[in-house]
Amino acid sequence: MGLAENLARFRPSALELFSEIGRLAKTSTAEEIAAMLEFSPEYISSILHLLKHGEERLLDAIEKRQMPHTIAVEIAKAKDGRLQQALVKAFQRTKVSTRQVASIRRLAEERQNKGKAIYTQGRRKKENPGFSANELMRAYKTETERKQATIRKAELAQARLLFIVNALRILMRERMFVRLLREESLNKLPLPLLRKIAMES
Repeated sequence: MGLAENLARFRPSALELFSEIGRLAKTSTAEEIAAMLEFSPEYISSILHLLKHGEERLLDAIEKRQMPHTIAVEIAKAKDGRLQQALVKAFQRTKVSTRQVASIRRLAEERQNKGKAIYTQGRRKKENPGFSANELMRAYKTETERKQATIRKAELAQARLLFIVNALRILMRERMFVRLLREESLNKLPLPLLRKIAMES
């Protein structure tokens, strides 16, 4: 009887399964363990990562089916315990995706590293940013809106550039227009613009 069949027969608890995965990791790779236990390599890798870093609280959350293993791993990547707790609460309240958790974590860590610079008695001091779930979600929402605004501006600039390129490409075919440019000493266009016009031709 194979290991997977034994596990299915005795129906071990999730913690017992995690313990077995940890034991097998001493002699087998994640891919080999996944094949033996009939789990995905991604799931096994996640459990091994949490076991390695002693993330018992997150393993407990997986056992109780309070969060998927992908979310737990992203939260575990946060080095600050307060940040981990805030990310757990943010997930519980809003059910953010794995990608969103990763983005929120990176944003919070960036804020933590940079800090909010203030001056105290002539000396520059770093103020520790808050790590409450509400603050993290507000910061994430603000950052998302900022990035979306940047994308819209870039798209608008691209559309305007395309309009200018197309207009110049048409005008450059007109001899009278080219002659006028030469007379006004305006016939030297920037090289990037000339290349863009040539590409569009």
